[in-house]
Amino acid sequence: MRARVTAQVLLDVREGGGLRGFHLLAAVSELIRRQTTAQFWAISDGNPDIGIALTLLRHESDQLIPRWDVDATAPRFDLYLLMADVMPADKRYIEISRRAKRTLVGLMFPTAAPRRKRRLTIADGHDTVAFARVAESRIRKRFHIFPNFWRAG
Repeated sequence: MRARVTAQVLLDVREGGGLRGFHLLAAVSELIRRQTTAQFWAISDGNPDIGIALTLLRHESDQLIPRWDVDATAPRFDLYLLMADVMPADKRYIEISRRAKRTLVGLMFPTAAPRRKRRLTIADGHDTVAFARVAESRIRKRFHIFPNFWRAG
């Protein structure tokens, strides 16, 4: 019997400087409500309000959601999720996205097409439920899981 493989998903919950961690947490809450199977990891900037929101999400969902540091050794992530005002181009984003097999960015105000498009999907960042659906489809596509296959009703 094969061991069950779980998608490793990195959540960029940094808030401010053009990043929208609260929007992403709303989308993740929808992913959890939809019973999407994944091991979520979080990278934050130490914002205490995001810390409280992340703690509440952990408590309400029974998900561990460990913190991840860029300098720490970790599994290569299957999916990197973030929401931002415009497409990030800073060194930290580039370094993190290189550690993920795919990146999904929810943009509030898309301007120009990003220079690097490989392994990148861009979605509307205003609609957190739609963003969660796109994220779920990326997780399911990667692991060949069919919606509602195991769920009764």
